Amino acid sequence: MNGSVLEGRLCWDGRVPIQWRVLDRLPDEAQLARAEERNIALLNALALMEEGTPRSEEPSPLVAQMERLEAKFDLVLTLLTEVVLPDAMAPRAVAVRLCSRGMAFEVAYPAEAGALVELSMHLSASLPRPLMLYGAVLEPLPGEEAHVAVEFQHLGPAVKERLERLVFRRHRRSIAQQRPQVAK
Repeated sequence: MNGSVLEGRLCWDGRVPIQWRVLDRLPDEAQLARAEERNIALLNALALMEEGTPRSEEPSPLVAQMERLEAKFDLVLTLLTEVVLPDAMAPRAVAVRLCSRGMAFEVAYPAEAGALVELSMHLSASLPRPLMLYGAVLEPLPGEEAHVAVEFQHLGPAVKERLERLVFRRHRRSIAQQRPQVAK
């Protein structure tokens, strides 16, 4: 999966549930601002969940209590997600390549280059809210017709920064998982 917007950039390759649709035009400024606020909140929550809290060498009773509360909170989020977005309603997970300026993903049907699209990505199984982004479809590269490459449009600096951090975290984690495990 490629695309000029992805070349030379740090990208994360993975599989996520995604829905997309072609738009006649982008939403108005008020709708874009609401989407920006929701995306910032979602990306902040993902960062908190993925980075977690640092583990102490010598757990105190307070640290142990905080860890139990965190585990209970994770359980509540998981149960809430199952009620709000059952697996049967979740979009199909597809292979994606995500960077801070755009993404490419598998499609069942192609989109015309230049088409405006709304992307809805579920980046965490524990959070039912999708990341909503808008973009323009890029011209497919030869041999890449089964993928759509999209350059993000109207991406505010706060969302772009948080998206860069998400890509970095997930890229770093995927590299760490590929390393051979050393026996202790």
